[in-house]
Amino acid sequence: MASGGHAPHTDEQLREEALAWLARLRNSGAPQDHADFERWYMQSPRHADIYDAVLDSWERTGRAAHTPVGRAHRAGKSGLRSRGARLGLAAAAAAALVVVCLPLVREPASPSQYSVRLATLLGEVRTDTLPDGSLATLDTDSRVHIRFDSKTRRVALERGRARFAVARDTRPFIVEAAQGTVVAQESLIDIDLRGDVMTVSLLRGTADVRPNRAAPPTSPVYPLQSGHRLVLGDASRAISPEPLRDAETRWPSGMLSFEDVPLGQVIAALNRYNARQVRLADATTGERRFTGTFKAKDPEGFARLVAAMFELTISRDGAANLELREATPSK
Repeated sequence: MASGGHAPHTDEQLREEALAWLARLRNSGAPQDHADFERWYMQSPRHADIYDAVLDSWERTGRAAHTPVGRAHRAGKSGLRSRGARLGLAAAAAAALVVVCLPLVREPASPSQYSVRLATLLGEVRTDTLPDGSLATLDTDSRVHIRFDSKTRRVALERGRARFAVARDTRPFIVEAAQGTVVAQESLIDIDLRGDVMTVSLLRGTADVRPNRAAPPTSPVYPLQSGHRLVLGDASRAISPEPLRDAETRWPSGMLSFEDVPLGQVIAALNRYNARQVRLADATTGERRFTGTFKAKDPEGFARLVAAMFELTISRDGAANLELREATPSK
């Protein structure tokens, strides 16, 4: 791989780097490796194109076609056009090579029956391959209950956030939460549950979203198109599809990205990954608008970044939590 941050000048050199990354990610689940991969992948469109081509070639060997990374790559080839969105899938596929979500409880299964509960701990982001070939990627501190039978594929999102790369199947893929139900086929979809608010983000394919505020058939169905999201349970906003930002799709890589978001909201997202918390001394500081990308599990690095951006000072308490405070004007 290129050293010193300089991109190579030929496609052949880029292809060698892509092959090296594929081998490296197959043998390492270290967060630093995935962070380094994201920086390499996002250097230029050519980096992303050549890495995707390497995955295509690897898949066509046959043995790869039935692996998690092969299925993840096939699931997203046709729909993700921006590098940011493609990176989310590439990172999820890379993670599928090395990280498998361990079931909490697995019930006896038959060829048409499958039931399992999956969960992640604080700071974990893991991917599991389901019996139908779909991929389920769970964000930090998340839990799902997956139940397949001969007629439906059902997932109950009980806590946190999950991404589903839904494989083709005659059975509908149904994700349920307290706020609503999502029905998808051959889609790449994120579902985020935060308190009473559920956000459905569609990266590829189509999906139907039904709020649970009224019983079927009276409750409306909202068709969701690729590149849009829908927020349920937020009384302050109408239920209406809105454009999905690339920054919102990158979390499976271990990086968090935000575009013009209140700092307080950004800090809350960071703190979901870490026992060591970042806090604001003054709540009004949280109203500042933040745009940037950072490692989800590096609160120290994030604090330094924000302090430099907004001229804040950093202090630490006895538990090593980080407090950001407005700098006192010099007299």
